[in-house]
Amino acid sequence: MRSRRRLAARIALAVLAFATALEVALQSLAFVMAYSVAERGVEPTRPPGDSRVVLCIGDSFTFGMGASGAEAAYPAVLGARLGERDGRPWHSINAGRAGEDSRTFAESFDALLDANRPAFVCILVGVNDAWRRRGRAAQTDKGTARAGFEWRWRSPDLLRLVLRGRELFRHRPDSAVEPVPVIPADHPLIGLWTIDATGSRALFAREGICDLGNARLPWSIDGDGIRLGHGQTAVSLALVIDGGLATLSAPGRDPLVLSRVRDATAADLDRHADLALLLVAHAESRHGEVVALGKQLLGGAPLTRAEALQAMPALALAAQLAGDRELAARTVAILQRCHAEAPDAASRTALAEALSNSVRDPEVLALLDGPDRTPLGPSELIALALASVRCKPQQDAIATIDRLLAEPTMDGPTRASLHAARFRALPRGERDALAQELVRGWRAAPQSAEIAQLWRLEAMRAVDEPLLRSLAVREGLPPDSVERLLAARRDALAGDSDWRADLAANLDLMIAACRARGVRPVLGTYPFEHPEIHAVVLELARRHALSVAATAGRFPTDPAARAACFVADGHCNDAGYALMAEAFADAVLRDAGR
Repeated sequence: MRSRRRLAARIALAVLAFATALEVALQSLAFVMAYSVAERGVEPTRPPGDSRVVLCIGDSFTFGMGASGAEAAYPAVLGARLGERDGRPWHSINAGRAGEDSRTFAESFDALLDANRPAFVCILVGVNDAWRRRGRAAQTDKGTARAGFEWRWRSPDLLRLVLRGRELFRHRPDSAVEPVPVIPADHPLIGLWTIDATGSRALFAREGICDLGNARLPWSIDGDGIRLGHGQTAVSLALVIDGGLATLSAPGRDPLVLSRVRDATAADLDRHADLALLLVAHAESRHGEVVALGKQLLGGAPLTRAEALQAMPALALAAQLAGDRELAARTVAILQRCHAEAPDAASRTALAEALSNSVRDPEVLALLDGPDRTPLGPSELIALALASVRCKPQQDAIATIDRLLAEPTMDGPTRASLHAARFRALPRGERDALAQELVRGWRAAPQSAEIAQLWRLEAMRAVDEPLLRSLAVREGLPPDSVERLLAARRDALAGDSDWRADLAANLDLMIAACRARGVRPVLGTYPFEHPEIHAVVLELARRHALSVAATAGRFPTDPAARAACFVADGHCNDAGYALMAEAFADAVLRDAGR
């Protein structure tokens, strides 16, 4: 017994010694990092002269991890780019702190603004919120700007990173992802084809995108054939090409026969490929790529009517989120011309979506809510509901949505979206009415993205579980559906979901502090796709009409060229930070009217 106690004591002592050594090592590393920040970071006073000051707030991607030195981090390059392009002197301040989250910056933001008195603030935060989850900053009594070492226990942070840090690597840059096999430019299937059975077009692009009728799928070479589709659902097809005919076949399926479009030029193929890639990027919320591809499309041969109706609504959204109002207006003008020349349901739907994406709500109402009460499609119903919420008096907006909800043949997801819009139109204090809209939307489509967003709104915190249960039973939900509804509420209020709402709240505080001082905030997205963070940033930018530096869209889409912009741990190198600086320079100058 005594030997067991002695062994347990030794084990406990060893664990304590290891934990102490680990904490000491982490504190030492933090001290070194803080010293580096003091050397490279926040400056105490505004520089002399007539230079305009831009303050850069953020984590390691602002600090410049992976760069060869402070002069290669994006804030330093940004200052030089702004001076070159604006013709006036600019002074950039790097307030990046590696490893910090949005709460840290929200708590010291007032002091940073007062100490540096910038004209613009570039804000790039969120990655560390995804694993640290420290919550929201207090709205009062914010601390002072910190340029040195800050004491706090760091071992718990390391534990959180181990447990939750996989989210960082789930969205890691393409430099760390296995490269996609490149399809040779001379592969005989690349080009534009006609599907013999239906007469519709099929495009096989060298970028690995296939437009097959109404389907848009990835394709790759599989021996002498091809592989078509995603992951485990992909199918291998034998390929036989004989002159201008191609036959794709799989065991147990009818062969697909294609005829080559012989009069298609290289420019036609590039335009079709750019259109396919644009729509894929839009579906995956890669808005920076949508803007880049859209500009290529608009800079080439005139789009056909069908191409414009497909691409312009997506481009309008991406342009609005990037703060490029000129591009957004151009997309709407193209669709207005298409609708005026040959008005039909397709042109009206595309125009309504583009107007809604460009936040031109009065024009949405004029187009969709006219006296003729023309039957509307699903996307038009949603656009009209959202425009009513944003543009009409509260009671008028609710009346409009009630009229739309009276349509008996509506599908479940559309009905759920209308209930979500009605939720947003209701007064925040009407708990019963808010809960009722959520229950009805849940019943229409439990997996609706719009309903999922409602859980994270501040208004939902007042809707407690007993109230939600009683209303769900009153609305006739089956017992198992009631329990799933309540489980969704609990999950949404748990820590795994809260970090997004906390990130949005902390960014809101920083935006409000900028507005109070007449400072222009510019929000940034990371140079890799992280849909959850980017969704928060883009929604805030849309709500506050802010410019966004969509950095991911500046990086090459080719895997090899993209990998050359990153270091092994996923941070940018000098070339990558230069691309980030260009994106921020564009956003700042847009906001400055230059």
